Amino acid sequence: LQKHLFKEGNGVGSKEYAEILQAIKAAIFRIEQKND
Repeated sequence: LQKHLFKEGNGVGSKEYAEILQAIKAAIFRIEQKND
């Protein structure tokens, strides 16, 4: 799935894809903080 997303990201635009990745990472980070 991630490989597919990576290929799609290259087609869409690296900047937008990077912003989406950052948002996902930030969300995961917040969830992990809550679990602590």
